[in-house]
Amino acid sequence: MNTKHILRLAAAVAMLTLAACASPAPATSAPLVVNLKAADLMFDPMTLTAKVGQPVTINLQNAGALEHSFVIEQLNVKLEHVQAGQTATVTFTPTVAGTYQFYCNVLGHKEAGMKGTLTVGS
Repeated sequence: MNTKHILRLAAAVAMLTLAACASPAPATSAPLVVNLKAADLMFDPMTLTAKVGQPVTINLQNAGALEHSFVIEQLNVKLEHVQAGQTATVTFTPTVAGTYQFYCNVLGHKEAGMKGTLTVGS
C-alpha cells in the first residue's frame, strides 16, 4: 500500500469513528397548550399530562366570580391575580419526571379543593 491509500483509509476510519460516537439529536416534544378553566373553587380539567423537556403553556381562563391563580411550587410556576372574566398565560418546561400538584393560592381555595395534578413522564 502506498502512502496515498493509507491516508485515505485513515480518513475513512476517522469519519466512521466520529459518526459512531456522535449522539443523536435529542427528541423534542411538541409544545403542550392547555386551556384551563378556573371556576368557583375548581379547575377543569383537574389532571394534566406532559413530558420532560416539553414546553407547557397554561391559558388560565377565570370563569368564576372570584380571583384565582395557578401555582406549581416544585416547578417554580406561579400565575397570580387572575380576575373574574380574564385569561392569563404562563409557560414552563418540566425537567424532571414526577407527579406535581397545582393549586389556586388565593386564601382558602386550595383547602376548599381547588387543586389538580400534573404528571410529567420521561
